[in-house]
Amino acid sequence: MARARFLDQVSLGPSNVSSPANVIVQQTGSVVGVVDTLNFSGSGVESITLTGSVATIYLSGGSGSQGPQGASGSVGPEGPSGSIGPSGSQGAAGASSALAYWLYSDDNTMSDPGAGFFRLNQPWAFTSTQISIDDISNSPSINFGSYLDSLTSGSVIKLEAVLDSSIYKFLQITSVVPFQTGYEIFTVNQLGSNGSPSISESFAFSFPASSNIVNPFPYTGSAGITGSLAVVGPIVITGSSSTSPFLINIPDGNGDEDKLKVNEEGALVLGKLNTTPTAVSGAIFYSASNEFFFGFE
Repeated sequence: MARARFLDQVSLGPSNVSSPANVIVQQTGSVVGVVDTLNFSGSGVESITLTGSVATIYLSGGSGSQGPQGASGSVGPEGPSGSIGPSGSQGAAGASSALAYWLYSDDNTMSDPGAGFFRLNQPWAFTSTQISIDDISNSPSINFGSYLDSLTSGSVIKLEAVLDSSIYKFLQITSVVPFQTGYEIFTVNQLGSNGSPSISESFAFSFPASSNIVNPFPYTGSAGITGSLAVVGPIVITGSSSTSPFLINIPDGNGDEDKLKVNEEGALVLGKLNTTPTAVSGAIFYSASNEFFFGFE
């Protein structure tokens, strides 16, 4: 009995497909053999068409073995840069060149302020003339007794709030109270001050040279002040024989703009007013008609 090795087409004789006679097996027109029985196994038969006495069976080929892996493709071009992310929040301002940090105590008694604290002999808003500093700082917790003992008259102490550099004091030591146990007291001249600290607020202590002090008091020279000026303590104005050391100028259109001055010879001079001002008890003004007027109740 002949057996087909490769089947493309099955040609049938005059009998129908169910007849077991004269089944001719051919390979695309070339007769392979004649069989009585033709078996198909597997799932490779896709379809069968019958045209007259010829039946064509369409077979699908099985999957071949997997081919070798292809070579990697070339690297693609670099993508565009992403957008810049938002800026982070600003950190707290630090105090530069600090020796260490002490906490503010609002107790104005000149005694031991307690470990990590300092005191002034006046409320912060007023002019301090003494400061008490504990030998042990708050951060880092170190005993600075020997260093504080080495400070002498003329040394400058700068106090600056750690979280707000606009809160500060400049103090210049004028004398040292005999050494105390565990703390030091210094008599000082306040060179400058600003802000209002909270109780137990942390302050950076530094000791700049007096030539580096930004706040320039005592002040020498001329100064023009716009706005208000609050002065605590005496004011000493030293003039010369050629210029007026003191002048108040009010450009209000009423007579002389120089309302009050001390001339170079020390005479107090009132500016002339064209219009009589509002009467005030205790006031004095000088008119454009060269007359003095005094206010009474």
